Amino acid sequence: MDAAQERANSRMALKAVVKAIAMFRRGLAAEGFAVLAASAAVLPLATFARPATADQAELSRVSEIEVLNDSAVMYFHKYGVITSVTGPVGREGIPTRIRLGDVITVKDRTIQVGVIEVTAVLEDIVWQGELVARKGDVLCDIAESPDELPSGRKLSYLWINVTECRPVE
Repeated sequence: MDAAQERANSRMALKAVVKAIAMFRRGLAAEGFAVLAASAAVLPLATFARPATADQAELSRVSEIEVLNDSAVMYFHKYGVITSVTGPVGREGIPTRIRLGDVITVKDRTIQVGVIEVTAVLEDIVWQGELVARKGDVLCDIAESPDELPSGRKLSYLWINVTECRPVE
């Protein structure tokens, strides 16, 4: 694995931790579990979000975002009977502004934007002794439906992860 892929995996893990905290805050984590797309593992939510950290991130849905610093990457997740695979599709073809209804194609994979979920980090988040998110960070996930987000219920899906974004409204 090269350095760029390691950085991407670290950002995915960060997003999963922040998303778990935000989901916990809004009571969206079904049965106390959160799906971590970075490792395609299911871990107890309590591992990441104790009541003391529940107010560290805020989850919302918007109709339009601006992608900052070319930080958007389309990912796929494919669930199999024996194994599951999660990986990047690419970033070329993702516009700098994304609105509900947009059709986005990266390589041979296409989604029509049906949901844009924003996670705003409200204070620094430390996990296992490491700073994983800074106050003010804004992360976005884009998919065709809420079930196709990494925290959704679909087993195989495409989504776009934006590690630096700004809601436009």
